[in-house]
Amino acid sequence: MATRLTGTYLSAPYNAAGDHDEYTVTIDQDGYGGAAGTMTVESISFNWEGEGKSRIHPILTSTCVLNLIIDSTVFGFLNALVAAGEETFKLKIEKNGDLYWMGYILSDLVTQENKGYGSAPILEVRAVDGIGRMKTKDYVPAIEGKNTWKVHLLKLVDEIGLIDFGYANASDVILEWVFFWEEENTTVSLTTADVFQYYRLDTRIYKYIDSNGEIKRANCYDVLKDFCTTLNCRFMWSEGRYTFVQINEYRYRSGAPTAAYYHTYTKDYTHAVSSDTQLATWTEESQTDNQWTAGTSDMVLLSGSLYKWFAPLNLVEVYYKHFDTQSLGHDWEWNEG
Repeated sequence: MATRLTGTYLSAPYNAAGDHDEYTVTIDQDGYGGAAGTMTVESISFNWEGEGKSRIHPILTSTCVLNLIIDSTVFGFLNALVAAGEETFKLKIEKNGDLYWMGYILSDLVTQENKGYGSAPILEVRAVDGIGRMKTKDYVPAIEGKNTWKVHLLKLVDEIGLIDFGYANASDVILEWVFFWEEENTTVSLTTADVFQYYRLDTRIYKYIDSNGEIKRANCYDVLKDFCTTLNCRFMWSEGRYTFVQINEYRYRSGAPTAAYYHTYTKDYTHAVSSDTQLATWTEESQTDNQWTAGTSDMVLLSGSLYKWFAPLNLVEVYYKHFDTQSLGHDWEWNEG
């Protein structure tokens, strides 16, 4: 793997002082042996979404859309991209010097503007974070039988296939998790201990033998989804790392402990923990623009919302039509003759 293209992009100012974020964009190509070229990045956008229409999705996948100005260097990249196989090109984006997003460039979803001579046509490149690609991979554990939740989660993260691409150092954080359930007989600390190191799961529940005697296994995506639904957690890529967060821990805890504990695993599987007491909740009684307060409600705002005000109604007419097709003389008998 080698770098094919690099470029930078400055966001619009986000405050009165004119401060902005600087994004460094790198495109790598497997088997590329040439020199790295430069590209002009016109825009960058990101999107996260889940399956179905539920507001609580166990897994959120993300996509990135990159718009590049086509010059001779980018045109050469385009020719290589449309002829490439899956996972040949990878995209890494750093925000102000830190890893922000990474994924696989989709070679079958490329759009080029058709403009006249003298203009600057745009190449639209789409990339995915690779989580959805786990649907094509069977879950084959390193050791068959009982393994810890830690082993399972890190194995699934590794199956995405981007760890070595995105993280150069053994001390880089690859997974962050927030979890606050305990088995009733456990004696470990939920706040500071590596809880997933103490809980175990038998991997044999994710395989079966069919009528022909062949071993069939669940795919990695379904195994991860099962972990999420069992533990009431959500898995997604966020701010340069994978996250596994228990949904009920999004709110401020009114009882002890009054802090959220963020656990992390590094590339070499080292565990660390930190805490944050400045959490926020949505209060149902609040009616002002400042809707966020701390520690006063169990209401949880899991996504954005929209307020709408309607003019008062002057007249309402309601028509019931559910008897229109019912015969009012259904007990009568008609004789013709």
